[in-house]
Amino acid sequence: MEKHDLHHELPEFEKIHALIISYNHFRKLFDNYNELNHKVRGVETTGVFSQMMS
Repeated sequence: MEKHDLHHELPEFEKIHALIISYNHFRKLFDNYNELNHKVRGVETTGVFSQMMS
């Protein structure tokens, strides 16, 4: 199963980390992405879609 977190997806993660530290809005978007990515990964590994609804 492939990982799709931003650290693995983008080689420019150092720049992203600087944005996370500097901009609260970017941090919120980053956190939302990670939360959704975690839920999608759960569905991919378990096959249980109801996990996405919580």
